[in-house]
Amino acid sequence: MRALNKSVLVLLFTSLAGCGQQLVQFALPDRGTTVPPPVTPSDVPLGINLGGPASLGLASSAGLTSTGVTVVNGDVALYPLATCTDSTGNAGASQTCLVKTYATAMGMTANGSIYWASDPFDNGGTANSVTNDLSIAWNEGSNKVDTQGPVTDNEMSGKILFAGVYHNGALGLAAGGVATLDAQNDANAIFIFKVDSSFVDSGTLLLPSKIDLTNGAQARNVWFVTGVDITIGSGSTWNGNILAGRTATINDGSTVHGRVLAGAAGAGAITLTGDKSPSVTTITVPQ
Repeated sequence: MRALNKSVLVLLFTSLAGCGQQLVQFALPDRGTTVPPPVTPSDVPLGINLGGPASLGLASSAGLTSTGVTVVNGDVALYPLATCTDSTGNAGASQTCLVKTYATAMGMTANGSIYWASDPFDNGGTANSVTNDLSIAWNEGSNKVDTQGPVTDNEMSGKILFAGVYHNGALGLAAGGVATLDAQNDANAIFIFKVDSSFVDSGTLLLPSKIDLTNGAQARNVWFVTGVDITIGSGSTWNGNILAGRTATINDGSTVHGRVLAGAAGAGAITLTGDKSPSVTTITVPQ
């Protein structure tokens, strides 16, 4: 008898209620078959194709303003409006941060490169390309098919949320609130929160809020896509990428594990506020 290329195990289940039967087939590979390695977090798909902005911590179509001690662990792109103001970078006074490598003790530090319109590196080519890709990514995210419906009561605090695409007219996170994103041990779990208008995180330094990741959820696979603005409160622990139609504001002492990309649907600036150490505002590109 000719050897089979693979074996098929067929199991026939009958429901306990006697309502029907279900046929389940398991294909068993033969000995020569190579079994692919398990998926690791670095292999997890991004969910939304960012293109150029994948390496960016910040991108804005209408400039960047930083006040206080802020840290960006990633590249920065500013196009078409090439303004970058570090309000406290010059020994507490204001100065421009339109420099490819920029770091100050009392103001902003960018652990990456800063690109802007008409910069001397490639005449703004990188910044232009990145912000174009940002608009494409925002449109892709905005048009994702809803799979989970709205977050109840337009409020994330106190909820355990599973992978899928959520869609709300407006959405918020209360001061002191915790929203838990549960990947259910799936390294490929994608969370997308589409918001037609704005998202407001109301956290304060006394009552900080948090986006908590559990059971394998990855910050790189979490997306907040807003039609208008997004505000991250003071002292917040934020996990997820931001694709804002207009402005993005990150307040004092927040730790953001995710990209902050603003102005995808029009003029949109980024504002970072920080206080003197240890209340540092940090944005880090998730791995």
